[in-house]
Amino acid sequence: MKKIIISLLFIISGCACLSQGWPKIIVENDTGPRKVIETYDKGYLIISNIYISNYHRYIWLIKTDIDGNILWDKKIGEGSYRYYIDDINQTFDGGYVLVFRCSKYDIDIDPVVMKLNACAEIEWCTTLHSEGFNRGVKVIQTPDSNYLTLSMYHSPDWAERIFLFKLNQDGEVLWSQLYAQLEPGIWNEEGFDLTIFPNDSSYLITGTCEYIPTNSTNGFWIKVLEDGTESYDIVWNDSIFELNTANQSENLSDYFFSIGSKIYNSVFHPTIYKITNDGIKESSFTIINNTYGGTGSTLSILNDSLFVVGGRWEEASPPFQGHCEVFITDTIGNVYHQRTLFDDLQSPRNTEITFDNKILVMCGFYIGSSWDIYFYKLNQYLEDDTLYNIQLTYDSLCPGTIISDTMTVDCDIWVDIDEMFEPETNSILKIFPNPASDRIQIEIPGYLLSEATINGFNVTSAHKLEGDLILSIYDGYGKRVLNKEVSGNEKSVELNISDMSSGLHIVAMTLEGRVVASGKFIVHKK
Repeated sequence: MKKIIISLLFIISGCACLSQGWPKIIVENDTGPRKVIETYDKGYLIISNIYISNYHRYIWLIKTDIDGNILWDKKIGEGSYRYYIDDINQTFDGGYVLVFRCSKYDIDIDPVVMKLNACAEIEWCTTLHSEGFNRGVKVIQTPDSNYLTLSMYHSPDWAERIFLFKLNQDGEVLWSQLYAQLEPGIWNEEGFDLTIFPNDSSYLITGTCEYIPTNSTNGFWIKVLEDGTESYDIVWNDSIFELNTANQSENLSDYFFSIGSKIYNSVFHPTIYKITNDGIKESSFTIINNTYGGTGSTLSILNDSLFVVGGRWEEASPPFQGHCEVFITDTIGNVYHQRTLFDDLQSPRNTEITFDNKILVMCGFYIGSSWDIYFYKLNQYLEDDTLYNIQLTYDSLCPGTIISDTMTVDCDIWVDIDEMFEPETNSILKIFPNPASDRIQIEIPGYLLSEATINGFNVTSAHKLEGDLILSIYDGYGKRVLNKEVSGNEKSVELNISDMSSGLHIVAMTLEGRVVASGKFIVHKK
């Protein structure tokens, strides 16, 4: 892969931070910071987007030492396509997994999951393609060393918006699944967070939806089992027309605590929600401030009794000044310490607790004519931390020196197998039993149905099926596992599936190379 050294940018950014105390202000033409994480070597990695001519054109990775001084930086992108990073986390091998949006393979934008090694070099990337605009939200490494990403949309139906994709260690999609289907009142939902249950390898999706039964906007939580099964959906709705939101969740002992906002005396305030691991709503605690109204965006667990909460507040009287705030609270919302980071109506992008219980806060503020990165490191009293000025070894898992450069992207493209084998007609194959373990029976349709619009009228036509047909079965990876020729005169065919792996399979019936009918079945091993 060709590398372009960005020495000028590195020198400029490095000098801007080298002699500073906290906070660190990193200036580029126009940046949109997203997150900061602590890395295995006690350094920090910042992710941001770079905007050119009002479009996000590059992803920017910035590695710093423990005092926030820049060690190296990397861009991802070509400058001609849109790139927007949503999330990043460190992997078990010292590398990184990230999810971002990209228009390189679809002008409407698709989410891309990418794995970097410990040298910040691309190992693989997979584009999760579906028609229309889609985006990634969160990505994590699962206890089995695979990857799980929370993604949005992938369907034109406003009641089908939240998806999980499970990928293996090579970036191949193991399964994808639609969620928020157990509670029929959830509509127009937005997923914001993905968290691992501590003991049973289950997952919690946190978000906000429109709740149809009470005509309200509410926070929701979805538990997903390790195999992708939806376990429960719960909506925080205590009364009709209630307005609340949920943005992020953290697990503490037998509970999940989530941060969001809730109406209190006609004004939104940051609110902490408490939910048992079994999905029982315990209580909510509003962080009250007599002057302001606002929302909570981030929550980190400082210890067993204290949280770090980030949010934004707006004054109730003119000129309605906005404030970016961070709080230390107990588990029921009592505020012990509070600090205004900046007088701007922007929430912290994320908060992170370091190995020595210091608090990292990532913010972005519009200064002059561009967005800049503001990186804070605070102690437990929310004061600026002191500089360590100690020598540490960084990026020790990388055998060489990491060079600042720009990386171009060449990804595999995953296509929903429903789209791959969508028939040109409206004929759906009847398959039974379903699920099945040993054998299935497939009915061969005598006629194929097709629709057309003629002179403004929708016309459905039936065509007698004639000629030799091919039945093909594909597994969840899109790999063909069976191919069989059948005659159009046959009314049904029986197939042995005992050697097929468990999971979803697609049957495609083709005639002269065209898919004319399709169906789905699940292999379930007893």
